[in-house]
Amino acid sequence: MKYYRISLIVRTLLFFGFNFALGQQQHEAPTLLSDSTKDFIQNFDLKKSGKNTAMTVKLNATKNVQLYLNTKKQQSRTTTYIGSVDKKQTASFSFSYANGKIQGHIIERKENNAYRIYTNDKNQL
Repeated sequence: MKYYRISLIVRTLLFFGFNFALGQQQHEAPTLLSDSTKDFIQNFDLKKSGKNTAMTVKLNATKNVQLYLNTKKQQSRTTTYIGSVDKKQTASFSFSYANGKIQGHIIERKENNAYRIYTNDKNQL
């Protein structure tokens, strides 16, 4: 009887442990958006001042989105960019540019997707 209880507990723990581990979302390898953060920012600023205000960004191997800049704020040495993704009300982006580095996110609430934008050690985005 004691062996049966221990066996049942171990099987139950293994079952829930495997389900928990497999249920976690798999993270993809980072996708390179630009070889240079400076070029990315300059292209973004050019798009804002031109007629074509959308900037196409490749999020992964199969998905491209259009970023539309709504607000650009300058505070000290930090510039913050905020806008919409594919003109959807449920999708947005924001990132900050300071000291040659970018930190931010692209969020698609309806699809439950979020992407982190950051500058790596090689100053790539």
